[in-house]
Amino acid sequence: MPNRRETASRLISQCLVSSVESRRLKSDSPNSAATVVEIVREFASDPNRLMDIVLGVQRRFGYVSDDAIHTIAGCIGRHAVEIEQMVCLEDAVTE
Repeated sequence: MPNRRETASRLISQCLVSSVESRRLKSDSPNSAATVVEIVREFASDPNRLMDIVLGVQRRFGYVSDDAIHTIAGCIGRHAVEIEQMVCLEDAVTE
């Protein structure tokens, strides 16, 4: 079983890979992947801080795009559907 340091290292590596892959996105896209990655890193790519990450993207762009959802998922090692669920929950709570 991996220890916390190995797990954190793996998550950071995944985030870096996701960051490189996401450079395909237009830099001027509404939810620029580079900016989303920066927001995720503000929370140490910690999947337990998902609500904070989603709120950070929401505050920055006014909404969370599909591209942002996939970037967040890659950075924290979760499935995009989990991020979508949190986005929906966040939308429901803030309405």
